[in-house]
Amino acid sequence: MHSPWLYVSLARRLEEGTIIEMLMISDINTFEIFLAQPTDDAWIDEVQLVSPGWLNGTGTWLMEQLIELTEILDEGRKTYSYVINPNKEYVYPIHETLPVAPTIRLVYSKKTQ
Repeated sequence: MHSPWLYVSLARRLEEGTIIEMLMISDINTFEIFLAQPTDDAWIDEVQLVSPGWLNGTGTWLMEQLIELTEILDEGRKTYSYVINPNKEYVYPIHETLPVAPTIRLVYSKKTQ
């Protein structure tokens, strides 16, 4: 089964000007390493969620701007909530039971970038 991944625009300021590098990140822990290391010379400019058709409901891959990523931890299971806009959210992986007393942690927010 295909999994969602992130297409990240990483901006770097050089003597010649600013360049944008594109990163394809399939692991949230790797994404968090980049989030934890912003400097005046390197920062995350934009994040796109690339979601498979079974998750986004279209039957095909979609690339959409990510505005928020939240980790939901319950009984040792990690689930991620990918918010595209206030009315559109994808949750992965999907578990058969609902969280009882989850711990929720904000991983990324476009507003804080």
